[in-house]
Amino acid sequence: VKALPQFSRRHPEILVQAREADAVRLAALIERDEVDIALCRAPSVTPQGWRFIPLVEDRFAVVAGPGHPLLKRRKVGMDELRKAKWLIAPVPMAARQAFDRLFADETTAPRTSSIVTNVPALFWSMLTREQLLCVLPVSFVKQLADARQVFEVSLAQELPFDPIGMLLQTTDAGDAVRKLAGFLEAAAARD
Repeated sequence: VKALPQFSRRHPEILVQAREADAVRLAALIERDEVDIALCRAPSVTPQGWRFIPLVEDRFAVVAGPGHPLLKRRKVGMDELRKAKWLIAPVPMAARQAFDRLFADETTAPRTSSIVTNVPALFWSMLTREQLLCVLPVSFVKQLADARQVFEVSLAQELPFDPIGMLLQTTDAGDAVRKLAGFLEAAAARD
């Protein structure tokens, strides 16, 4: 979100069309040759003629809206997390898998909201209006955290996640694609 506007200011002659796509849709776009660069996590199988270049480290965070009581704690352990109420993502999402791993050794499932969603606006609304916790990638919540709309709960343990990177064709990259790819790599190296 920071690098693309910077690139646009530096190269106004290059049109960048940004689209959001889940893994299945991204695979279809690549297969139909409708994308030049994909900013994503490393696919389980890299498409032929493409390579993945890691750019930004990421991790999962437990986040809450302003005023959640666990935000006052220096380090929050499993006892406190177990007692909290959670907003969770649908099963196939990585955030849901991280939530499930967090509580894998627990004999009793934590309380969850009756709403399960992957809709960002609903996540933000519920987190800011209710006493809920949610496991989300730091890269996903960074702008809202910077705007002080959501806050990271200080955990006693780390929640690792795969880096975000660039899926790039290994051949037939035009000048505009090479400029954008080089700019993204340089921007990631600076951050």
